[in-house]
Amino acid sequence: MFNFDDEALLFYDDFTLDLDKINNPNSNPYSLISKKDGCLISVLNIHLSHRYSTKTRRSVGPNQSSGTLQKFPQNMQYGPDFVIADISSDTLYLFTQNRELTPLLVRKPSVHASEPRMLWATQRITDRFIVIGKISEGSGRIPELMYEFQTGKISELSLLDHVVCRRDGTWLRSVNFPTIHPAIGKNWDAQLIWPSFLIDAMKDKRLSGDVEKLAKSLNIDDNPVVRIIKFK
Repeated sequence: MFNFDDEALLFYDDFTLDLDKINNPNSNPYSLISKKDGCLISVLNIHLSHRYSTKTRRSVGPNQSSGTLQKFPQNMQYGPDFVIADISSDTLYLFTQNRELTPLLVRKPSVHASEPRMLWATQRITDRFIVIGKISEGSGRIPELMYEFQTGKISELSLLDHVVCRRDGTWLRSVNFPTIHPAIGKNWDAQLIWPSFLIDAMKDKRLSGDVEKLAKSLNIDDNPVVRIIKFK
């Protein structure tokens, strides 16, 4: 659930993929729910003919089951509005405070067109661009693509804090990959960065200025550092 406005919550009907039986998830999983009495206000016009899940479950014995969970960002708040970026949809939508649903981007080829599937993970959005991570099921590398709204240009990013090269030459994803976007102002972003990442980056001489000074004051067991970014 997301805090949509003074009257309503934006509700997402999630589901767990049960590997032992046929699943019948809700094909229209997005709706507005009244804060006053919990009643349904409206169902958003987003129909997902086939749904994928980040969670799976399988029975392994009497009253026992095992499961998996993948955590990466999908829907996110964009100032007072919302970006709905379901992994089962080829369309990214903007849902505004006046309750208008507008297609923002349409992906080609379709998420349903390949095996393993190539999923989208929305990472940040501003008035000028959106950054999307491409996640191939079974692959650990997550390349970041930036789409510029005005020009339609797509470019691949290489962000220091998203893909890290170990000293032995192997690639490692950093632990500050945002799985849940905070409610923050439009054209702003906020993330948690683990001290271990900053300390390692300092030792590798990849930091400078105030960030380097901060890293020198950290211990590996300190609380995460909050980074707030404001885009021009």
